[in-house]
Amino acid sequence: SRRVVVVGAGFIGLEVAAALHERGLEVHVVTPESEPLAKVMGPQLGAFIRGLHTARGVVFHLREEVTGIAADAVELRGGARLPADLVVCRHVLEHIAAPRQFLAAVRAAISRGAQTGVFFEVPNALATLRDLAIWDLIYEHPSYFWQGSLATAFARTGFRVEHVEETFEGQFLTIHARPSDAPAPQ
Repeated sequence: SRRVVVVGAGFIGLEVAAALHERGLEVHVVTPESEPLAKVMGPQLGAFIRGLHTARGVVFHLREEVTGIAADAVELRGGARLPADLVVCRHVLEHIAAPRQFLAAVRAAISRGAQTGVFFEVPNALATLRDLAIWDLIYEHPSYFWQGSLATAFARTGFRVEHVEETFEGQFLTIHARPSDAPAPQ
């Protein structure tokens, strides 16, 4: 993958964007917000942080949403098409109250025949319970996953799961998937 679209411009999305760009990848960040981190840090600091990333080559698409994923591009509500080999959603899914419907919408947005990969990272519910990390249960996460439930959610929404693994000493789960040719089970 040489061209990556990162969905979301929170702390983790920006961390991913910076790390991928440092590795020589072309990186675009899509967010519905007016500035990265504006809800948390205010618009002035958000603009400053965006400027730091922009100066290094990361491209931002503010006040935008992904509406489609074609064979070689991500389509935005405003009509732009961003070339993409990989779409990254890190720490997005656990904030979605209806994750299967969200994943089905992501899958439906990917054009027939496209093999654009998707990468998601979520907190590992089993690690939260194992480590008695009560702060993770209090935090605003309406959805929780363990390896099996994450893989099942993707498989049941039309994805072929390529890899699921624990990261950061088991605190998080990552999943890499591509569209499945088979119809999604209901």
